[in-house]
Amino acid sequence: MVVNKILNQLKQHSLIETILAALILSLGFSFRLQQYIFNRSLWLDEALLANNLVSKSIVSLLFQALDFDQAAPPGFLFLVKIGNRLFGTSDIALRLVPFAAGVFALITAYFIARTVLKTALGRVAFLCSVAFSPSLIYYSSEFKQYSLDVFLAVLLILMGLSYKKWKMGFLIFTLCGMIFPWFSHPTVFVLAAIGVTDLVVGIIGKDDQGVKKLFLMVMAWLLSFTIFYIVSLHMVTSDGFLQNFWAHGYAPFPPMSWEDAQWYLNRIYQWTFLSFQQLGPPPVTAIQPWFLAHNIILSISLWIGGVFLWFRSKRLFGILIGPVLITLLMSIPELYPFSGRLILFLVPLGILIISNFVDVLASQTLQWRKSVAVIFFVFSVTVSLRVSLPNLLHPFDNHNIKGAMYFLKDQYREGDVVAISRWSLPAYTFYSRNIRLENLPMAAVIEVQNDVKQMISSLCGYGEPGRVWILFSHRFSERHKLLDILAEKYDVLSRWEGEGSGIYLWDLTNVCYP
Repeated sequence: MVVNKILNQLKQHSLIETILAALILSLGFSFRLQQYIFNRSLWLDEALLANNLVSKSIVSLLFQALDFDQAAPPGFLFLVKIGNRLFGTSDIALRLVPFAAGVFALITAYFIARTVLKTALGRVAFLCSVAFSPSLIYYSSEFKQYSLDVFLAVLLILMGLSYKKWKMGFLIFTLCGMIFPWFSHPTVFVLAAIGVTDLVVGIIGKDDQGVKKLFLMVMAWLLSFTIFYIVSLHMVTSDGFLQNFWAHGYAPFPPMSWEDAQWYLNRIYQWTFLSFQQLGPPPVTAIQPWFLAHNIILSISLWIGGVFLWFRSKRLFGILIGPVLITLLMSIPELYPFSGRLILFLVPLGILIISNFVDVLASQTLQWRKSVAVIFFVFSVTVSLRVSLPNLLHPFDNHNIKGAMYFLKDQYREGDVVAISRWSLPAYTFYSRNIRLENLPMAAVIEVQNDVKQMISSLCGYGEPGRVWILFSHRFSERHKLLDILAEKYDVLSRWEGEGSGIYLWDLTNVCYP
């Protein structure tokens, strides 16, 4: 009875739903704004891209391969370069485009909910899950293209569902399909899903005029994509480092063993975990807690929601499931990895499919099905909030190298030298300009093995050291390999440690003559 009253109130009073939607959107914006203005330090990948941005011209960014094995769409690079020219190179300025994209994606999710889902509970479930998704919150404040991937993907989904109803809709959608891949690589998969779905629907429905328009639209997309590939994308697909780095994300086909079959099951669990629980960059190769009970329940609901979607609308099924299948298909010939942050654009689609599960149950007349819908709604929102809510009070911070560098600036004395871990070097190089440490003598770069002998050899090659500052950030836990050995013979004069970063002042007088 209570469940019925709640659902009937939502159904009969659109004002209540509107107020709820405004509240959810406001909370989602607050989560994103808090993480954005927290202004955490750039981590390794961000710093590598930022160094490209500040050292290259717009022409070089758009038409030449990026340094340091980085890859990003030219449209995204153009936007952030313009932001760099207008607002400088602060972290806030660099992350403005991803933040704006994250906010626009949230707003677009509201209109998708109104377009796709029939019940108020289904719409609220979708909006809550998008607003409180830890990964969508985090990537709204990361200086990479993934937040823009999400926004353009959901915008294309919304347009794909509605363009046939617009005046000049085919023309508008054609132009968007020609432009968006220049700003986001995976939008190609969304466009392919919409194009193929509508062509199949048109052929089956014998809509000859519509099929002709669709054919011309797809040809225009292919022409633009061909130019894009020649001008830019071929530099990404031919990068051997990136191919090896994402090797775990390529689908084994045909699956010849249980391990191969597990790969496909793991991708479903990873997709669900990324949608509801992942905070911060997903580790590339580390084993994730995907097999937690609540993640398995969400993954099962994803399958059921997909089945419901098939019986509800074949076109809707093609538009929402198609990008997933095409991305998976592209991973077989190693053209695009189905893994980690590269499938962030699929997060709203997965959430929408699960919300469809809630939507279908909530529209049933049987009381127990409505009760299941409400329980699952509360469950799914709780899963995300238990990660995102603490983050509102204590925003995510994984590598506070800025804190270490400001400590160095305050404590540095004439004659001191600096040794920096290889992993810390990109962020140190980027921030040294703003913090004004670029003229400090860097006597050694500590290689990834954290070998004391290698560091001492570099220091002695630079000159007889005395006070040496040793800075670690990124893979911070590995610092002990070096610091513990040093502590056996030498004294630590001062130290500072923050989240994922630390700097240590050592007296290494006579280290070259033990």
